[in-house]
Amino acid sequence: MDSVADCLTDKRIAWIDNAKAFAIFFIVLGHQLTRGAVYDYLYTFHVLLFFFLSGLTFSAKKPIKQFLTEKFKGIMLPYYLFSIISIGIYTVYEMLKPSGEKISLVNCIIGMLIGTRTNGLMKWNTPLWFLPCLFSLLVGAYLIRRYLLGNDNSIKSDIAVLFVSLAVVVTLNYFDFYPNAPLGIIQAVNASPVFTLGILTMKLLRRGSLKMNNKAVSLILGAALIAGGALLGRLNSCPDFSLNRFGKLYIFLPAASCEIAGWCLLASLIKFKPLEYVGRNTKVILLTHKFVILFYSLLPIPRTKDNVILGVVLSAVTIALCLAFGWVAEKIYPPIIGKPARKKALTE
Repeated sequence: MDSVADCLTDKRIAWIDNAKAFAIFFIVLGHQLTRGAVYDYLYTFHVLLFFFLSGLTFSAKKPIKQFLTEKFKGIMLPYYLFSIISIGIYTVYEMLKPSGEKISLVNCIIGMLIGTRTNGLMKWNTPLWFLPCLFSLLVGAYLIRRYLLGNDNSIKSDIAVLFVSLAVVVTLNYFDFYPNAPLGIIQAVNASPVFTLGILTMKLLRRGSLKMNNKAVSLILGAALIAGGALLGRLNSCPDFSLNRFGKLYIFLPAASCEIAGWCLLASLIKFKPLEYVGRNTKVILLTHKFVILFYSLLPIPRTKDNVILGVVLSAVTIALCLAFGWVAEKIYPPIIGKPARKKALTE
């Protein structure tokens, strides 16, 4: 097993890809289920795990024009494209259902432009809320680090940002102040402590301040953190990060932190190329998995609800189908799924 620090020298960080694969599987499974203990458990941390991993790989070194262009093309263009596709598919789907809900096209377009779930207008493909939220979070983090902190890359500045962002989250929760801000800005603010913790963790790993080279210790500690987070989460009501519902915040945050640390530790123990491949293609899975789940509803198969075994099987099939679509899309035109266009080979 490579140590966490050793993995940092790779162009792609294998354990981060593994952790992303865990996270996207948990998200897909959470959308297969609609209730039950496993459902409640997944909603304690699966989205925050993604925000933490985004913090691990965040950098504010590029010029602002290049940064904004890359993030808009990689995040917002797929969001708008798949929002339009989703609106069309869901409109037809609801029209064909005997007891289907009438969808207002105008409300759908407004919901797409606003880009948040909290106003109730994003009914056509709800997982897409994550993309404008991530865009807001990355742009906000860039502006703070480049212009407010003046490129201060010290650990002290990260700790200061962590405590300030945590104070803001606690304040919003205390006053229950969650306006319907566009592009998931409020959710981005709520995600900022975990995102900043990811930035801080990566710096500590690169400096060698955090080391976990013992496989047995990593396994035991990871399992203990996951179990502890699950037990702690049981003391809370079922949260939903996308809707700013956290139950008891003083339970939600520690429980999510334990789960994030535990699953990242377990991810660092695994060397499995297919898992890494899934982790490198989480965006296309996020964009398309609801279409597959919608298709399942048309088949004569039992509704998963709280059937975990069936949910796991269907989630694995869903991810495989999404990856197949992603493979085709990447061959045809990668920007469709937020990847850079392939450079044409130079000819003499």
